[in-house]
Amino acid sequence: MHQKYSHRFNVRKIVEYLGGLAATKEIMRTSGCDIKPKTVTKWVERGNLPPDAIAVIMQHILSTGREVRWLDFIEKMETE
Repeated sequence: MHQKYSHRFNVRKIVEYLGGLAATKEIMRTSGCDIKPKTVTKWVERGNLPPDAIAVIMQHILSTGREVRWLDFIEKMETE
């Protein structure tokens, strides 16, 4: 399979930064996103965050006043 991009978010690191699977799901829920129980787990397994989830996560982090370096969550993808 041909990859379009050379870098991606490390979803596992983002979820850990937010406090884990349950905490990430709660952040999504309190932001009005009705997601299924295993949705965040699937994001981690696939290594992929939907754009809407990225927006919710970014807004949550901004609202907490915590500083974040987004480059810390970027990783180079392996090529085949």
